[in-house]
Amino acid sequence: LHCLPPSVEPRVSDHIPQIIDMIKQIIDNGYAYCVDGDVYFAVERISDYGRLSGRKLGDNRAGERVAVDSRKRNPADFALWKVSPYALSIQLFSNITELEELDFLRCRFIHCKVA
Repeated sequence: LHCLPPSVEPRVSDHIPQIIDMIKQIIDNGYAYCVDGDVYFAVERISDYGRLSGRKLGDNRAGERVAVDSRKRNPADFALWKVSPYALSIQLFSNITELEELDFLRCRFIHCKVA
């Protein structure tokens, strides 16, 4: 393809605390919400959502490609964070106040506490 090699190859696992901070800001600003530890972006909060794709939010047909998650406020809402079923002790709440990063057997887990 005659592509140049990337100058930077960031690993998401190296930036988990920053990602959680950004998601917390999105929640605090009212653009995301928590359900059972998962965090979803509320697409209805963006008045021109879909402008880039040329589609209107109302044009989407829920459940056509993927089963509808009844926990979402809107079927078009998408996940910003999903709780891992493999994590040892992960708890996410709507009021995330303190984060601790744990290293365990070369795997990283995020443990969130509510004050």
